Amino acid sequence: MAAGLSRKAVAKQGAAIVQADGRRRAKTERRAYELAAEQVTTAEAADRLARAALAGDGTVVVGPWLSEVGFEVLYWVPMLRALVEELDVDPARIVAVSRGGPRPWYAGIAGSYVDVFDTIDPGQLRVWQEERTAANLESASTHTMKQLDLCLTADMDELLTRVGVPRDAGTSYLLPGYMYQAFRPFWHGLGDAALIADRLRFRRIDAPDVSLAHLDLPERYVAVKG
Repeated sequence: MAAGLSRKAVAKQGAAIVQADGRRRAKTERRAYELAAEQVTTAEAADRLARAALAGDGTVVVGPWLSEVGFEVLYWVPMLRALVEELDVDPARIVAVSRGGPRPWYAGIAGSYVDVFDTIDPGQLRVWQEERTAANLESASTHTMKQLDLCLTADMDELLTRVGVPRDAGTSYLLPGYMYQAFRPFWHGLGDAALIADRLRFRRIDAPDVSLAHLDLPERYVAVKG
């Protein structure tokens, strides 16, 4: 026993520590619940925004997608297909914007496709992305290249203009942030796959009619992303 402390004093201190720990734990659990509720509310709002963007009969820009390829092919494109099919949207209204040549992924979803790399060098886009991420970190304390915005930001608007996306006063935007926010509760473990299964439609992607002869590849090979 520590010098100068009676058994009664030690017991009293121990009880105070346990009580304080309990309050901290309860506060942490309460905050976790509040954050989960905020995510669910934001997810519902994102879903409504995505549907609203496809309403009417004007042009709809989907993108620009500038984040991970895996998320694009696994979640973004299947989500777009599910919405287009469910709401019976004419693909001729939709302009998909991405980078790196995934035009075939948007077949049956978008009647038009604009590739950012047709106008902007990949190195220039990387620098632009890094600067944008740094600005987000400074202004919102978030360090991510994921496109979480639920409104068209000035820099994204400028990018769309720079790459020549056709737009007019009636154009609406279905942004990647709608998908990221709508699916976040699933990624954070607030539900199983059933939470997003009905929002996705998968289909085989047709191989593009592109010659690879100039690459001098062997008859059998494996492509690996580093």
